Amino acid sequence: MKKLFFTLFFVFLWACGPQTENPQSADIIYVCPMHAQVQSQKMGICPICKMDLVPKHLGENLDVVSLMPEQMDLLDLQTDTAREIHFSRDLVLAGKILYDPDLSLAVVAKAAGRIEQLKVKTPYQKVKKGEPLLLLYSEDVLVLQQDYLQFMQNQYLHSNMYRSVRFQALERNLMLYGFSAQDLKKLISRAEPLPYLSIKSPQDATVLEILKKEGDYVQEGEKIFSLGGLDTFWVQAFAYNLDQNFLQSIKDLTATIYASDYSAHYPAEILYKNPNSNSGAGIELILRLSLPQARLGEQVYVRIAKNEGKQLAIAKTALNGTSVWVQNPDNPLEFARRTIQTGAENDTHVVVIDGLSPGDIIVTKGSWAFGNSPF
Repeated sequence: MKKLFFTLFFVFLWACGPQTENPQSADIIYVCPMHAQVQSQKMGICPICKMDLVPKHLGENLDVVSLMPEQMDLLDLQTDTAREIHFSRDLVLAGKILYDPDLSLAVVAKAAGRIEQLKVKTPYQKVKKGEPLLLLYSEDVLVLQQDYLQFMQNQYLHSNMYRSVRFQALERNLMLYGFSAQDLKKLISRAEPLPYLSIKSPQDATVLEILKKEGDYVQEGEKIFSLGGLDTFWVQAFAYNLDQNFLQSIKDLTATIYASDYSAHYPAEILYKNPNSNSGAGIELILRLSLPQARLGEQVYVRIAKNEGKQLAIAKTALNGTSVWVQNPDNPLEFARRTIQTGAENDTHVVVIDGLSPGDIIVTKGSWAFGNSPF
């Protein structure tokens, strides 16, 4: 009986004693020091930055922060003014230098014959005007040279008029085959036909294609080389279909070509865009680049810029999610959080559609600490 009494007594004391559970205080919430929009009724971590949530009294205004001067110095706060700027967006694409087809030309066989030797055997070589490209063996040209030499030996057997007309005709025919005045002098001094017809480059150019090989037989007018001009080039680039709106109007865009290591840049002209490219890479852009030292096939970067006029904009570093901290113009030590609506952005700035006015002073550096309890 006595044992039962003591057992009931201790059970009563335990039931009436203090509870070990600590109930949650009703006037405390937990917020993220970095993302004050993250709030919780209990301790935890921020789902955005994984930092521990810190307690805040509900009586505190979480959207207004007042600092002491020494706190301003400690945080190294930096501010800027919301203002209208000439806002431009850009798009950077990978590109490749191609030859300009408007400046390309074909080198053809001036007579039927056999290609004896190619003086240029690999594409993308640069050649000078008058530089030999190949030697062609042609029986037709050999016969014409023999006629010319025979006439030169017997010219005094004919009347002056016939001699003049015949001489001009033979000389003109040889020049049509590519003989220069120097070649004709050489022919006369040799007193025998030149064995091969030298076909030369008509201008300073880059060899784009070599369509024949040594030993091939060609007909008169058949294409052997394709040459490209050295003054201007095309640049081909591709954009995603999602960029269609940005590229809608070519006249509103400017283009700059950058070397692959960004060591140099040059202006370029956008010629056209092809949204139905067969390459499957999206929107094809063709630009013209005036750069004599460019190299065919070289990889470059293409920066397309679009000027959108004057827009109210702020530095991107001022954004905290969808809000910014605005300095009180009457109290420089007080800052208020303000939710804003933003629009287009570039590397450094974002357009403000609603929530700010020109002249508002915003925090661009240091606002991350405004959510911490000491401030």
